[in-house]
Amino acid sequence: VFSLLNFRVFKYLGMMTARETTSDSGSTSLIWMWSAIVAAVAAFIFLQIVLAKASSTSKESLRRWQHAITGQSMVAISYILPIPICIGALLVGSLAIYFSHKTSWYEQTFGSLLRPHEKQQLPGAFFFLLGALITTILFDLDKARYAILCLSFGDPMAAWVGRKFPTSPRFLSQNSSIIGSTACFMTSFLLGAMIFYSKEDFVWKAFAGASTCTVAEALPFVDDNLMIPISTAMSLHIFEKYFS
Repeated sequence: VFSLLNFRVFKYLGMMTARETTSDSGSTSLIWMWSAIVAAVAAFIFLQIVLAKASSTSKESLRRWQHAITGQSMVAISYILPIPICIGALLVGSLAIYFSHKTSWYEQTFGSLLRPHEKQQLPGAFFFLLGALITTILFDLDKARYAILCLSFGDPMAAWVGRKFPTSPRFLSQNSSIIGSTACFMTSFLLGAMIFYSKEDFVWKAFAGASTCTVAEALPFVDDNLMIPISTAMSLHIFEKYFS
C-alpha cells in the first residue's frame, strides 16, 4: 500500500515537473532542477541519519525500515529527476560509502545499523546502491524500478516473517526459510502485478520477477543486495525477449 500510494503521487509529480520544465525558460528550468536535486539529496541523507539515530527500535527492525524507505525513495526520485542525475547520485553514493565505511564518522553516524562483520567489510548499503546503479544502467526504467522495489520490500519481508517463525524448514540455505521465502515471493508478486498491471501478460511477468527475486534472496553465494535487483531485472528482460 505504501509503495502503491507513492507510485501514484510521484508519478503525478514527475509529470507535473516535466510540464513545468518544458514550459519555463532554460535558466528557470535549470534552477528548478538543481533545487530539486539538492532538496532530494538532503532529504535522503537526513532520513538515513534519523533512522540510524532511532535508538528505541531494534537494529534489525531499523535495517528493514531503512531497506524499504531507501529503495522507495530511489524509485520516487526517479519520477522527478532526470535519470542521468539519478545514476550519478547512485555512483557518488556508492563511492562515498566505499571510501568512508571504515572512518570513525561513518561508524558514529550509522553504527547502530551495522552488523558486526560490516564494521570491517563493505556494508550492505554499498551493495544496495551498487545493485541499484547497475540495474538502472543496464535495464529499462520500469524493470529497474520493479527490481529495486523487490529488494526494498521483498528482502525485508523474508527476514521479518522468517524470524517470526524460526522453526520453518530451510530453503536453499541455512539462513533462508520456506515461510520467509514465501513472504518474499508474495510481496514481490504483488509489486509486479501493481507495476505491470497495464500489460497483457502482467501475471506471468510478475511471477517471473517474484520467483527470481525469491531465489536470489535465499542463495548464500553473493550479497543479496547486489544479486536481487540485477537478477530480477534480468529475468524480466529474458521473459520479454523470449516468452512475452
